[in-house]
Amino acid sequence: MNKRIKMAYFIIASEPAGESSLSSGVSDAISSAMAALILFAMAMVFLPAAVSAATTIGNAVSVGTTLNVGGATVLSSTLAVTGSITPGSDNLYDIGASSTQWRYGNFQQGLLIADGSNTSTLTKNSLILTQGASDILGKFYVDSSGNVSASGTLTATGATVLNGAVTLGDSVGDSIVVTGKLGTLKVSSGTTTSTHANNSLTLGESSSDLLGKFYVDSSGNVSASGTLTATGATVLNGAVTLGDSSGDSITITGKLGTLTVSDGSTTSTLAKNSLALAQSSTDLLGKFYVDSSGAVTASGTVQVGRGATTVTSTIWIGGISGEKAQLCFGDSDGTGAHCFMNNNGTLNVTGVSTSTY
Repeated sequence: MNKRIKMAYFIIASEPAGESSLSSGVSDAISSAMAALILFAMAMVFLPAAVSAATTIGNAVSVGTTLNVGGATVLSSTLAVTGSITPGSDNLYDIGASSTQWRYGNFQQGLLIADGSNTSTLTKNSLILTQGASDILGKFYVDSSGNVSASGTLTATGATVLNGAVTLGDSVGDSIVVTGKLGTLKVSSGTTTSTHANNSLTLGESSSDLLGKFYVDSSGNVSASGTLTATGATVLNGAVTLGDSSGDSITITGKLGTLTVSDGSTTSTLAKNSLALAQSSTDLLGKFYVDSSGAVTASGTVQVGRGATTVTSTIWIGGISGEKAQLCFGDSDGTGAHCFMNNNGTLNVTGVSTSTY
């Protein structure tokens, strides 16, 4: 028997001679009960403790060796553990339940969850989910600097703010898809900026060039500081201005289909095989007209300038409604002119007339 237990038993069992007034049987019973109580207390301190039924402990209990609990144990005070707490079987028991949950868990180093092949670790400044031998960063990783790595699709519900430098994709083959609406898209080098808003576009804006190299305002007006090259058919509806100075040269390298000049009431049209000048609603042929066969119609005076002139076809000179035709050769002011037909329609031929200039 343990020396301390023997000593306790000896103290209880010993009794000074002549001082007991109790019978010998009662004295022996009391001594045996006290000895048993002391033995139980000593066993709780120095021997492994085993609890096989429901137990309620309301005061501080110190266990210096293994405590085996076979049933439910209710602790109404603080449980201080100087060793590890391990379950009796692997992957079988739980801490807490859905109806009786722990409020807070305070850990110094971290929390580790593993199934033998994959491990998730939560430390004071990092998180790794589903880390494996072939996936060092796991499926989701937040390092101590706050850098985030996700091997799958990252879905954010609600507004997302990405401050600092943002990289979308890591290859030119990556497709960047924006399903929602972009408010304003800006691309800048620090000195020049391109901005795409919901109703305008500015390319190459700088402090010295507010409209940039190319600008489209909210009304659709376009400004380009360089050469504007359009490949393919171009349709310019509305008023079109070519050049902003009389010194500007307008060069047409290709072929014009039809050129029309109009002030709203009269129109001149140059087509590929005809020309009409000053057409109007009351003068369909205009002041001067050349049709596709080369026939010429003029409502005013036709002058043939100085120099050798050879007429190889018929010259038709007529008048407008209510007037007679005239056929004259010479200056338009009448100097040196000879008319073969005057304005009353009479043919006047009196031999050969010679005029000098």
